[in-house]
Amino acid sequence: MDSKATIQELRAFVDAFVIERNWKPMHTPASLATAISLESSELLQIFQWSSPEDGPRILKDRQQEISDEVADVAITLIAFCNITGLDLDTAVRQKLAKQALKYPVVSGQNAMNKQELYSLVQAQRATFNKAKTS
Repeated sequence: MDSKATIQELRAFVDAFVIERNWKPMHTPASLATAISLESSELLQIFQWSSPEDGPRILKDRQQEISDEVADVAITLIAFCNITGLDLDTAVRQKLAKQALKYPVVSGQNAMNKQELYSLVQAQRATFNKAKTS
C-alpha cells in the first residue's frame, strides 16, 4: 500500500523542500501546530455532513483531493517533528502503548459493534445540538 520510504527519508524530503524555499525562519512550533490543525480541518471538510454510508463513495469520488489533504497533514506534521526534534516513530509507539492500556481489546458480549457506536455518537450529537439551541 505505502511505498518503502522510511520516516527518516520522508523527514529528509520535507526538510529539503523547506530549505529550498527558505521557509525555516517561519517554521516555529506554534505556526506549524496551527498549520497541522488547519490542514486536518481541510481533510475533515471533505466529509462534513456525510454519513458513514457516504464514506466509500466520497473516498472514490474525491480520492485525489483526499490524498492531497492527507499529504498536507503528513508534511506539516513531519516539518513540526523536524524543527522540534521529536522522534515520530518513538512518539507513535509510546502513544499506542498507552492507548493499549487505556483501551484494552474487548471481545464477546461487552464489545460494542460499529453500528451501536455510531448510534451512540449520533444520540450524543443530537443532545449537544439540542442543548446548544436551547
